[in-house]
Amino acid sequence: MNLRTIPHHKFHLRKQRIDHALASEILRHDPVFHHIPLSAVPKLTSCALERGEEVADAVYKKYGTRDPLRLARHMDIRILFDITYSPSRALTVLSRYHEKPPTIIIYESAIRQCRDNMARWEIKQKTFLSELTRICAAHEIYHHIERTTFDFIDLTYCVPIINLGFLKIEKSVRSLSEIAAHAFAKSYLRLPFLPCCLDAQLFEQIHQEEME
Repeated sequence: MNLRTIPHHKFHLRKQRIDHALASEILRHDPVFHHIPLSAVPKLTSCALERGEEVADAVYKKYGTRDPLRLARHMDIRILFDITYSPSRALTVLSRYHEKPPTIIIYESAIRQCRDNMARWEIKQKTFLSELTRICAAHEIYHHIERTTFDFIDLTYCVPIINLGFLKIEKSVRSLSEIAAHAFAKSYLRLPFLPCCLDAQLFEQIHQEEME
């Protein structure tokens, strides 16, 4: 799971448009974005958001839990916490998924850095660390589901990189998979909007739900 730097004005949009704005921002940073017609962007983001939500609903109905750590155990996915600090690894990278064996790695140093950055929002550290861990786990579980079902949303739309008539090279839009994973985490954990960036509104609502 990678965090994104999202312009703050995006959060002043109407609630129902926040997810689409965030998803469009993620797509805009894809290496092949300049090959995508602008008219196709709304449909692509909507499809990715819907896919994540549909998978989240199906997973909850099957396993009956909204705890991603428990869900990982049901799905035989290991969750490891990497406590080492690597200067070469961006602190915006909070977690990764490895296919063989199915493993989710949570980078504790990155999570703690996020906690320090959010200290000014007066969110209890214990709640923030545990909830951010759950978000990361849910995000990576979606990638596990993609790989085990071979149902890759990013392969539903490929853009031509080279088209010489006799030679045509296309590339998939990897960001669609990331959007779907964020949508999965949002729907599965019942978050107010896509957890693709750190924003006070996201974690304040999580904290309120924990206190209820």
